[in-house]
Formats: sequence, C-alpha cells, structure tokens
Amino acid sequence: AQVKMATCPAGSRLRYLSKDKSDWPILQCQNIFVLPGVPQFFTKKIEVLATYLSSEMERSVTFKVVLSIDENSIVDILNGVVERHVNVGIGSYPFVGQPELKTVVTLEGRQAPGGARSFSLRNLSEEDPSLRFSKEDMDMHVKAALADLIENLPEGSVLRLDNNDSLTFS
Repeated sequence: AQVKMATCPAGSRLRYLSKDKSDWPILQCQNIFVLPGVPQFFTKKIEVLATYLSSEMERSVTFKVVLSIDENSIVDILNGVVERHVNVGIGSYPFVGQPELKTVVTLEGRQAPGGARSFSLRNLSEEDPSLRFSKEDMDMHVKAALADLIENLPEGSVLRLDNNDSLTFS
C-alpha cells in the first residue's frame, strides 16, 4: 500500500509550495493540482496553493531554446542579446548526456526596469507600483529578446523551443 501511495503519474511534479520545511508537497499533473480529501489538510493546502497561483500570475512568459551547437560557439551572440535586452533574464547551460543536444538557453522577464530583480524591489514597488513592469510588458520584452536570439543563431541550430513555466529539462 505504501508503494502504491508513493507512485506518481508519469510527467507529474511534486510542488513544495510551503515555507514550512516539514510540510509535504502538492502533486501537480500538467495543470491539475491533486489535493487531499481530509478537510483540515485540504484547507491548509488550498491556502498554500492560492498564494502560489496568485504569485505565478505576475511572472512573465518563459522560453527554453534547445540548441544543437556548443555554448562556447554562441558566447558573442548571447552577450549581444543580453546587452540589447536588459529587462530579460537570459541563461545558457551546456547539455550533458545527449550528443544531439548541446546547449539550452532560457529567457524570462524581469519585473523592474534595467534588470533589477523583483526581490530587490519588493518594498520599493509596494510604495510605487509604477516601478514594476506589468506581466504584458515583461512578456513583450521576453518575446523581443527571443526573436533577437533566434535571428542571430546559426541556421538550423535550434532543435526545439519550449514555452512553459517550469523550465524542466527533459
């Protein structure tokens, strides 16, 4: 019975959404969150999930670009995109273990002008919300950076483009 209860569906994720380290996770299957049936546990989990979902509404769109070329060969391209799009967080990661996949580039919007991160502006933005980008502005910045990146990459080097919120590497 314990093994059956510990088995998760393929592609699901355990989401540790509580700040309490002793709290157990919520199971997420695509866009469905599986909650406990016991009313006291359900109430606690729904409060944690509501907080998580409301904070996710403020996040920008994210992209993951999977490339067939080594990270070293695109350093100048990446540096140019980073310089031209300061309101977008851009990361590049070598892909190990699969010969056809060489590099993954991630793009995510930042909440404040000039590349400041949301946590550094939290108190300031509460005083003056105009110091934060809207989700639509963040999405616009990310899409512009993505177009710039793809336009400058060598032809045929993009293997896959993912648009999701988890940026899991599969």
